[in-house]
Amino acid sequence: MDRAGVNAVVDTPGFKAREVSPAGSADPFAHGFWRGKVMLAPLAGVSDYPMREMARRFGADLTYTEMISSEALIRRHAQTQEMLPEVSEREQVFVQLFGARPEAMAGAARIVEDHGALGIDINLGCPVPKVVKGGSGAALLRQPERIRPLLSAMREATRLPLTVKLRSGWQGADFKMIEAVSRMAADEGCQAVTLHPRSRDQQFSGRADWSLIGRLVEVSPLPVIGNGDVRDGPSAAALFEQTGCEAIMVGRGAMGRPWIFSEISAFLYNQEALPPPRVEERIEWAIRHLRLAVDKYGPDRGVRTMRKHLAWYTKGFAGAREWRSRLVRADNLPVLERLLREIPVAVRRES
Repeated sequence: MDRAGVNAVVDTPGFKAREVSPAGSADPFAHGFWRGKVMLAPLAGVSDYPMREMARRFGADLTYTEMISSEALIRRHAQTQEMLPEVSEREQVFVQLFGARPEAMAGAARIVEDHGALGIDINLGCPVPKVVKGGSGAALLRQPERIRPLLSAMREATRLPLTVKLRSGWQGADFKMIEAVSRMAADEGCQAVTLHPRSRDQQFSGRADWSLIGRLVEVSPLPVIGNGDVRDGPSAAALFEQTGCEAIMVGRGAMGRPWIFSEISAFLYNQEALPPPRVEERIEWAIRHLRLAVDKYGPDRGVRTMRKHLAWYTKGFAGAREWRSRLVRADNLPVLERLLREIPVAVRRES
């Protein structure tokens, strides 16, 4: 893969390079590994390599891949294999897998270990109908007895650290189920549990019930990672303080705003509220993200992949709707870059 786009990002103000632990170093999952970490959550169709690289450069401690189908992975589906980590990030990324068959999940875990990753996360919360219909994701919350065979098979198949990510229930919150899954994960040798405290039927509506994270912290034998409604530094601090969780994941709050990790770090460690980035900065970072996507996928697919990201980057600008319409119609990198560079001038004119 061409690294020119990545190198361009490194020198941008506001970014910082991340140190990579050498392979073969002491077990990184010893006591306290998760404490205080702020991570990019697994996001279907969003947390691909370019997005993960942007998040890391702004200070994300760890990142997670998009959810990957175990069935597609064991069949060596080319586009699915492409979702696995790049060589440069393998010590910093968890691969999230979903599936319903223990044999497929075990086979996929072996592939991930052979490929290289820091660990594997098991999706127990995706509410998307296509995933649920196949008995995966949030469907497992209706039949939690099906979870143990998955975890057991994966633990036998790989030495990589395992974590689980679940929602608060199938229809409404079910804390008994949450606690049971957490204990089950501990029994089967997992290293942490992440709770997004919305139920499957909520999708992303309403507010995440952080009190469920706090309750889980009190009873879980595993470190608890909190997820849901982190939008800035103060909300990240509040999630830590109100729940006592070991670490947090940022999901939708990072879409079109990878600098949120710098904002959170400044607030948590320096009690500093960073000023919002200027329009020029946001556009420059959008272009860097765009170039990473083109490096990864090629010009045509890279441009298509970035359309939703560019809509998020330009959210809130004067005339944003018209700009989004023009950006979506652009079909090549030079045209997209030219349009993006016109935005700061137009916004200044409007203001």
